[in-house]
Amino acid sequence: MDAATVAHVRRLEAFHMRCLQQLLNITWQDHITNEAILATTGLTPLQYILSKQRSSLFGNITRLNPAVPVHQVL
Repeated sequence: MDAATVAHVRRLEAFHMRCLQQLLNITWQDHITNEAILATTGLTPLQYILSKQRSSLFGNITRLNPAVPVHQVL
């Protein structure tokens, strides 16, 4: 991943964690780690979800007809 993509993923992950903290009524003063919050909710980190979706999208594009413009870009 390039630097811009890494920065975007980090910002999305931070937003995701803030949303989870609000849902669980956790303040920054509680000093609870992100890993503990994810373990409590049973969710996976957003980075893994995005990686899985990218792989799925790439697989779908490779199975397209070679005449499709998106397939030709690859």
